[in-house]
Amino acid sequence: MILALSGKPASGKKQQPPPTDTTNATGETCNPKVYVDLKNLANEYKVAWTDTVTNKTSNKLQWEVVQETSKTFTFGVSASASTTVKAAIFGEVEVTLNASVEQSWTTKYGSKVTTDVPAHTHMTAQRAVWQENFSYSYTSYDKTCLIKRGSGTGWAPYKNNWLFTERSI
Repeated sequence: MILALSGKPASGKKQQPPPTDTTNATGETCNPKVYVDLKNLANEYKVAWTDTVTNKTSNKLQWEVVQETSKTFTFGVSASASTTVKAAIFGEVEVTLNASVEQSWTTKYGSKVTTDVPAHTHMTAQRAVWQENFSYSYTSYDKTCLIKRGSGTGWAPYKNNWLFTERSI
């Protein structure tokens, strides 16, 4: 879908793509716009903090896990792009892929959870942020119809999560 800078179609119908490079020399004036096309990629679990426990006893143990550090994850794109283009890409991700994305997300220091660790088990606890991943292409043009194009991949954080894994020992 081709969208204008606001992240919403300018009208109820599909917009025409921006002018071609040949319009640059015609003296035309253009309305500055950014068009973004996205493709959703598999989301990713970005680990901020890990702790482990090993229970070598014959009894289950109760384990209170407390995150001891905080880490901030931020929205980003792989190719260099102007602030306007980045804002258009972020807006398009928010509108079409995941309304919960944020410009930045910090795992909370001191977040805690309690779990049982079965006998003869090694357990790992991870505190992480889920990240929306996507590929994008964009076309932007300014009032002189100067066209810039780019593409790449990007990411935007959207929620905290605990992940526990266990294995028998």
